[in-house]
Amino acid sequence: GIMKQVDPAGEVGLFLEIDPDLINGAQLEIFSQIPSRLNFGVGVQSLDPEVLHRVGCPAHPADMERNLRALAGLGTVMVEIMLGLPGDTPDSYRRTLDFVLGLPTSLIVFRTIIAPGTELWQQADSLELDYDPETFVLNSSPGFSADELGRLEQETINSLAAASRPNGQRVTYYSASDVLMHQSGL
Repeated sequence: GIMKQVDPAGEVGLFLEIDPDLINGAQLEIFSQIPSRLNFGVGVQSLDPEVLHRVGCPAHPADMERNLRALAGLGTVMVEIMLGLPGDTPDSYRRTLDFVLGLPTSLIVFRTIIAPGTELWQQADSLELDYDPETFVLNSSPGFSADELGRLEQETINSLAAASRPNGQRVTYYSASDVLMHQSGL
């Protein structure tokens, strides 16, 4: 294909954002033919099907796990999960975190962001989401008080620090100030 013409030595890195539920065998076969270094960004967000449905994401945890493991065999996989999604609970968040830490992937964790124009932003009032109007980072919700979010952030940071990751896989927690710096381009 075209990548073999553009990058015959496999020196170019490609980054693909991909939905873990929508990957199929034909796509995996195509990815396996690309000689370039593949980097996949995958927004898992939560394992709770009701939570995912609420934010407009398909939810098939068994497919997710199979597909993430298949992608990890083809390149670097960076999974994102969000702390504080509407409908999630501290326990369901911890289950999601533990699930992803058990996969051969890198991981980024951050507080839920109520991004303008998203389904979550449109439902913010009805879901009683309190968020920072400048950074759009969640302050609290019916399932997560501000104090509880702070405790879970610290618990997550401690879990990630203790997690051993093979093959250079990384684990990162982005705080609200990290998100603000990223949004402002700093």
